[in-house]
Parts: sequence; structure tokens; C-alpha cells
Amino acid sequence: MVRALLPARDPRKTRTQPVNDASRHSKSLSWTYFAIAIALVAVFAIDLLTPMRVAVWVFYVLPVVLCVWADRPAAPIVTAVASSLLMIAGYEFSSADPGASREVLQFNRAIGILVLLVLAAVAHLYIKSRLAVQRTTWLQQGIVQLSLQLRGE
Repeated sequence: MVRALLPARDPRKTRTQPVNDASRHSKSLSWTYFAIAIALVAVFAIDLLTPMRVAVWVFYVLPVVLCVWADRPAAPIVTAVASSLLMIAGYEFSSADPGASREVLQFNRAIGILVLLVLAAVAHLYIKSRLAVQRTTWLQQGIVQLSLQLRGE
């Protein structure tokens, strides 16, 4: 009864035409991975150039956060491992700072590595969830299109 009161819709007018934006998506992903690599190199260079008592290792979080825009769930984990290795290398290759305790610096870096790994796990789950939602949406749109074609509209 309520359906009879609603105006009839023309599904051909509400349907969207498929857009082939694979090249645009590919370009944005390549820029994302390029930005991640540049961020890793930049943070590592800054880490080597600053005194050890300055907590530059905090900026290793930036490349892991950039992985949120990637389409591979493993990207944050790989980036976090690379950041952790660069953080350790930055610690080893930095000049000794007489005003800071080595134990405190090592503890800070260990906490930083733990933070990176936890952040990478969260980003990994976020990307997996986003991809699952995209796939479900794609499947639902396909079902709608198929049902419209089967009804003859």
C-alpha cells in the first residue's frame, strides 16, 4: 500500500556507468609507496644527523601511518619492520652523547619499536577491513545490476 504511494523510479537513470579508473588508482598507489620510501629515508637521515638524546625515532611512525592508504595489508608490517631496523641502525651509527644514559636511550628505542609494531598491526587490520568492505560493496552492486537485467529493466 505504501509502495503504491511512492513514485516509480526509472532504474536506468539511477544506475551509474562503470568507470575504468585502474590507471588513476595505480598512480595513487605508486605515489603512496614512493611517499613511504621517501619518509623512511628522510627520517633515517634526520636520525643520523641529530644527537641521540633527541627523540627523532618518534617520526618513524609517519611511514607506518602512510601505509593506511596502501592496498596491501602487509605494507604496514613490512614498513614497521624496516622502520625498526632503521631505528636500530640509527642508534648504532649515531655519535655517542655524553649527556645521555645508554640504557635510557635503548629503552626509549625499544618502546618505539613496540609502538611501531602495534601501530602496524592496527593498520594491517584496518586495510583488511577496508578491502573486505570494498569487496562486499562490489559484490552487492553486481547483484543489483544482475537483478535489474534479469527483470528486464
